[in-house]
Amino acid sequence: MIYLDNAASTPTDESIISKMMPYFHQKYANPHSTTHIEGLNASKDIEHYRQIIGEYFDVEADCVVFTSGATEANNLAIIGAMKAAIKSNSNRKKVLCSSIEHKCVLESIMSSKEYGFSYDFIPVKENGKIDLDNFKRIIDEQTLLVSAMATNNETGIDLQIEEIGELCKEKDILFHTDAAQALHHKKISMADLAIDFCSISAHKIYGPKGIGALICNHESIKKLQPLMLGGYQEAGLRSGTMPTHLVVGLGEAIKLLDMNKDTYSKNMINLKDRFIDLLKASNLNFSINSLEAEHPGLLNLYFEGIDSEQLCSHLLSSVAVSTAAACNSSTYEYSYVLEKMGLEEQKFRNSIRLCIGRQNTLEEINSSINIIREKINLIKTN
Repeated sequence: MIYLDNAASTPTDESIISKMMPYFHQKYANPHSTTHIEGLNASKDIEHYRQIIGEYFDVEADCVVFTSGATEANNLAIIGAMKAAIKSNSNRKKVLCSSIEHKCVLESIMSSKEYGFSYDFIPVKENGKIDLDNFKRIIDEQTLLVSAMATNNETGIDLQIEEIGELCKEKDILFHTDAAQALHHKKISMADLAIDFCSISAHKIYGPKGIGALICNHESIKKLQPLMLGGYQEAGLRSGTMPTHLVVGLGEAIKLLDMNKDTYSKNMINLKDRFIDLLKASNLNFSINSLEAEHPGLLNLYFEGIDSEQLCSHLLSSVAVSTAAACNSSTYEYSYVLEKMGLEEQKFRNSIRLCIGRQNTLEEINSSINIIREKINLIKTN
């Protein structure tokens, strides 16, 4: 199997696994049980990695709130901000997000009606970017929060979070960004950018599944309310026992990025360019829906006349790709992202997403093109 679905999930780096292993059978104490040295050591290790992550995003350590992943972090930012606004009797009763957000952001925004809020979606242009002039007209003094992802998970295209953040700051609007797909190529500084909340996930950057974080501005963290009640861990915002081994995994993943991001990104770009060159030489009739994608490894492709679900079925045990975001994986769904970008129906219903990762090799790229060409020709002859 050639794995080219790294936008959905990456393999956990072997060096990270080795750092996590002691916490399964030696350093297994509850980090909140601080009446003995083992619990104190576990707590100390969590705070050590909280500090590392905070430094990477240029925030104080206590502004890093560990979660189960980016989905929970997105929910906490959006719904937590609405709950806090209700508690403070704020007059701001509108929340916004781009029309191409991850499903968990769209659903969180649409849940606003349950809290007495209204919502709206910010349109994108054909190039996948937000229409900033239109955005300026949509935001007003009633807007509490705007959410716009740093990098789209289906196209790899960056949204203009720098400009959006500044426009929100001018009107005292909270700005949240889902950066789960952005860390391979973007250095997000909470000190330099006007971002209030930033969601990340370990398994998108070669860490383990089940851990992520909401990175908060030191003032904005006060404008959240928890979604879960209990022991009031994580600055009172996220109750539950912290899984020390997973925190270690996320922290080590961030450390690897900090040391090697440029090298990783360059290698992924080189492999993606090679893939495109081979595809052009394959005599297959295709188009790239994400030609200007900033993500170093992600490609969104349409093969003319080929049903994407059928293609994925033929590639099932040989090349791992997907038809849309993994959040829709239980059933086949067309790409609402490509639809919102204005692509014709044939494309938004029959495109595939693949994402080259830092573990992939030139040999795998060469082989994957041969397999894809073979499977497409087989489909055409049937």
